[in-house]
Amino acid sequence: MNTTVDTLTQRGRQLSDAWLAVASSGFSATERLIALQMNTLREAIEQSLAHAKRVAETKDAQEFFKLQQEALTPSIEKTLAYQRNVYEVLQQSQTEIAKIIETQLAEANRQMIELLDKMAKSAPTGAETVIAAAKSAIAAANSAYDNLAKAAKQVAEIAEANMTAATSATVKAVTSASQQLATKAAPAATAAKKTTQSAA
Repeated sequence: MNTTVDTLTQRGRQLSDAWLAVASSGFSATERLIALQMNTLREAIEQSLAHAKRVAETKDAQEFFKLQQEALTPSIEKTLAYQRNVYEVLQQSQTEIAKIIETQLAEANRQMIELLDKMAKSAPTGAETVIAAAKSAIAAANSAYDNLAKAAKQVAEIAEANMTAATSATVKAVTSASQQLATKAAPAATAAKKTTQSAA
């Protein structure tokens, strides 16, 4: 009886420690996300002010379009980099929490098997079948959990690969579109400049 109480007390402490570790991981992820957001915001404000200053100093339309094109691609790249960083923080936090849960499940399974073995020693005749069925159910649950964990990992890897491909395609498309826009706008800006100069 005392062994059971000690085991339950020990398991309660382990669960408390596990939940504290999960909470700590969550707080850590939140802190990293806040720091990421603050740094990104600071950089965006600094870059916007510098860009606004350059635009204000622009002398003609062609230079204006060139500045806009130069600002567009880095802006999109930084937005995508921010999204990747957020994804990495969340992925890292999820991995930490999954490890904690996996450790706790393994320990709970080990203790359950131990308990079943102890029960088998003092169980009445015929109870072996029930105990074997319980052990089999634990093994099946472990197998299902392992398969689910493997599938989740594969889904995460596929999602990461798709995100990388989408990011690359977006940057290429935006760069191409901004270059086409600048190419089309440059002759119009030059014509407008000549019209303004001839009118003066």
